[in-house]
Amino acid sequence: MATINMVKTIKKVYPNSIVMVKIGNFYYVYDKDSFIFSYLFDYKIKDSEGYPSCAFPLTSFDKITSILKKTKLNYVVLNKANDFEEIEKQLENSEDTYIQIYKDAEKIMTRSMRIQNIYDILMAEIETDAINDILFKIEQIIKKESESNTICSYIKI
Repeated sequence: MATINMVKTIKKVYPNSIVMVKIGNFYYVYDKDSFIFSYLFDYKIKDSEGYPSCAFPLTSFDKITSILKKTKLNYVVLNKANDFEEIEKQLENSEDTYIQIYKDAEKIMTRSMRIQNIYDILMAEIETDAINDILFKIEQIIKKESESNTICSYIKI
């Protein structure tokens, strides 16, 4: 069974828990859980089987689970090598914690990914003559917004 399908199955049982899957020397989280991990641990979100995912090394497991416990997030850990055998779980906390942290994470991570996408587009155009006009327009928008509210008031334009 594909990993993402197993994660979806487990999420039906534990919908408001982080599901971590041990694969080789790493643990992986998928879909909504990857937003939470990126938000809490600053891990980069990547595409895996058409779904967002994050991974962290085995050596970080104790640190990660300690923070999840302090944050009052429930979690389930599976081992792919042993037919997704359950290794460990923490299910003592309110499911509302997961929902609230996910909402916060989704908002921040969606904005972060949009900013990264804009950056990537701009960097692809860096050697073209059009980049100066594009940057000028962006700077004008930022300057106008910073005059009307607090957005980037520290940017020197």
